[in-house]
Amino acid sequence: MHVFKAGETLESIAAAELGDATKWQQIRIANREWLDLAENGLEPGARLTLPVPCPG
Repeated sequence: MHVFKAGETLESIAAAELGDATKWQQIRIANREWLDLAENGLEPGARLTLPVPCPG
């Protein structure tokens, strides 16, 4: 779980939480249902589900 802060992007969250900014799409997919309904995009305080890293 990650609480979105002003100024963050999915890429910056992926870099900080998953160690790779290119994994932002995994965060998008994990939160697809409510992100698709968010008219104003991400707002501070939004709770993002983070994907579980695959071993390997």
